[in-house]
Amino acid sequence: MTNKNTPVCIIGAGPAGFTTAFHLAKVGIKSIILDKDISPRTKPCADILTSISLRELRKLFPKFTDGLEVSKRLANSKGVIIHAPNYHQFTMEYLPEKGEDVPLCYALKRSDLDVFLTEQARANPLIELIEQFNVKKIHRENGIVTLSDNKGRSVETPLVIVAAGSNAPLAGQLTGEKKDFKHFAVGVRAYFKNVKMPQTSNCELFIREKMMPGAFYIAPFYDDTMNVNMVMRSDVVKKKKINIKELFLKMIQEDPDLKERFKDAEMIGEIQGSGLKLGTKTRKASGDNFILTGDSAGLIDILSANGLPQAFLSGRLAAEFAQKAILANDYSAQFTGQFDEILFDAVDKYVKTGKLIAPFMDKSWYNWATKILINFFAKRMQTNDALRDLLMYDSDAKHTILKPSFYLKIFFRSKNPDAESHLVS
Repeated sequence: MTNKNTPVCIIGAGPAGFTTAFHLAKVGIKSIILDKDISPRTKPCADILTSISLRELRKLFPKFTDGLEVSKRLANSKGVIIHAPNYHQFTMEYLPEKGEDVPLCYALKRSDLDVFLTEQARANPLIELIEQFNVKKIHRENGIVTLSDNKGRSVETPLVIVAAGSNAPLAGQLTGEKKDFKHFAVGVRAYFKNVKMPQTSNCELFIREKMMPGAFYIAPFYDDTMNVNMVMRSDVVKKKKINIKELFLKMIQEDPDLKERFKDAEMIGEIQGSGLKLGTKTRKASGDNFILTGDSAGLIDILSANGLPQAFLSGRLAAEFAQKAILANDYSAQFTGQFDEILFDAVDKYVKTGKLIAPFMDKSWYNWATKILINFFAKRMQTNDALRDLLMYDSDAKHTILKPSFYLKIFFRSKNPDAESHLVS
């Protein structure tokens, strides 16, 4: 390949990029996907498919969770066990999907998801995947963008959709945005086997004062291996000069709730790290002949550190907008600017609570208050539906937290009868 032309060129063969291409293909629009790596790729990820992700995947593949190769690798996750700083714990169970008697959340290894998406893309005649194409130069002239690599190859297109992830500098180059560490996080992830886990179908979240604002997370897979990851906000890591890999290992080796579990555990591969572009502020996501989607647009929820739901959703929105741009034959910044409002209006309800509390997360009083509240909940309650609904499902969290009835629901509950059994002296 020396030169190609395409109605739409997508940069990044990840969930957002593939989803965009699939939706374009559904309406007969060809696209080229460029990726600097070879698919499927290994990428640090929480490996969790929530109800939003499942809904978006089923729009493309109605029997996604029934497929033989995928279904063998899905692990049902019914909720999350939260381990408080005082070593008590409480559980937040996921709500069932309305009208469907199916699990709401699955753990699926990112490599298995990428295999599925890659195979579907390669089988689609309207999608061309070009691997090991690292975009080094972008030239715009007469309404056409030329993307070139250092091997003499190029692709010409009137519309570029950037889905290259959080770490790629391309989005910042196009929008002119400077990196703000308050709106980024850093995460590390490793897979383990032989970890002693409770006999539940739950993920587990460990909140410890030394990593606030941040947390340590375990998600069990179908094959008894575990995704073990830790995420902290980048400005805190930088300010406190934290070596996050060292802290990750220290948690496993020294934390009272974890050291016995990991005593005989074996790490599979190495610890991998990644930057996370958080959805804690509204960014510019468009310009002349381009729009951003997925992690490149900064859509990751700070509370869950999960970007997959927003990647699938934004990929569909990007495809729908690309179709409008093609029909209007207008790729100007004035026209593509409409995508910013479409994207952030749709995503806002999923990241709203995190965006609301993000400005306070670097304050010492916030971490102190959070610790006190979580300790209180864990000591007194087995579950807390009101808190779960606020953090996971409330699309109007800003108003909910101003209602006295909310505090009656989260504070005045019966004491957790199992609390003392979880206390570590």
